[in-house]
Amino acid sequence: VTPDMKKALLISESNGHMYPTKTFDDQAHRQEHALRHARVLDAAMADGGHVGCYQWCMFDYATHKDFGSGDGICYHGVMDSFRNPKLAAALYASQGEEVPVLEIGSSMDIGDYPGGMIGDVYVFTNAEEVELYKNDRFVTKLATGPFKALAHKPLKVDDTIGALLESVEGFSEEKADALRPILLSAGRNGINNLPLADKLKMAYAMQRYKLSYEDGVALYKKYVGNWGGESTVWRFDAKTAGHLVASKTLCPTHKLHLEATPSHTTLTEGEVYDMAAIRVRLLDENGNVASYAQLPVSFSLAAGKAKKAKKKDAEKNSEGGAGDDAAVLAIVGPDIATAEGGMCGTYVRTCGNAGTAALVISTPQTDPVTIEFTVVRKDEVQKDAFRKDVDA
Repeated sequence: VTPDMKKALLISESNGHMYPTKTFDDQAHRQEHALRHARVLDAAMADGGHVGCYQWCMFDYATHKDFGSGDGICYHGVMDSFRNPKLAAALYASQGEEVPVLEIGSSMDIGDYPGGMIGDVYVFTNAEEVELYKNDRFVTKLATGPFKALAHKPLKVDDTIGALLESVEGFSEEKADALRPILLSAGRNGINNLPLADKLKMAYAMQRYKLSYEDGVALYKKYVGNWGGESTVWRFDAKTAGHLVASKTLCPTHKLHLEATPSHTTLTEGEVYDMAAIRVRLLDENGNVASYAQLPVSFSLAAGKAKKAKKKDAEKNSEGGAGDDAAVLAIVGPDIATAEGGMCGTYVRTCGNAGTAALVISTPQTDPVTIEFTVVRKDEVQKDAFRKDVDA
């Protein structure tokens, strides 16, 4: 690769156009996107000959007509255009230490996968260990996965049966150990496509433990297929030093709510206008992004609380008017946007006037969210700072 072995290598770009990923792609695609970032970063760190690794890229972005996905957007980012994180962003977040991170590479819904076969699922976390529970029953502690050098490796969920054969079915440890790998193989390959070795193991186990064909089908339906069965609640508990630091619950959703995160809520009007970004996500009752909630999200501006109070006081004064109604903020972009992958966003900017204003965000299926903004003049901020210096 290099003629000078005394100089370190720097990977300047990887992934990108090799695996563009939209927030509304299916779960298997989004997880593979995250794993590709993990594999490149892990390999570079394990190699010992690389000084660093840049991966393309942080955000989706607008591009020219001859690139992108036909809509003028490059979907190469680990975040979308509004800085909402895709699953791949959790890989990078999980390499930090201060804030607990726990993201799951699947909703665990069998109906989102061909043949109901979920396959391997990965968990992105910086916790020391993660425990898996099914309907509040302990299943297993997650394995480490096929990574070597990452500080916090994605954990592989390759056993969704675990201790349940003993705790629920009352099987002996020997019997559970014989049947578990066969059932897991059926989940990965399909019951009609079991490898010959697993078919032989199944025949031996059924004969040894006197299981009928109906018994085998019942176990498959309960622990693998679950078509027509009661909905399953999966819980992932992340622990460090024995203490719970994060938890994720995955189950069919019944109610959505809006989450709106502004970059800042105090804007300064000076020689130029100031702006704030607002990231919007649709979440289920467990705080998970509802990635298939492609709902229209409406944005509108209203008077802020301070301005409403001023107007109310002015109306009480027979000599006074209703106060200054000059615009304080303006929405940058459309009044209605689609929550692609359950996420979108908008921007607001100042209009030359100080005061307060509120941004109201709503959808047809959720309660609205209101964000209060305060706009101050730069000269007033400088005067306040000067007064504080004088006082000091």
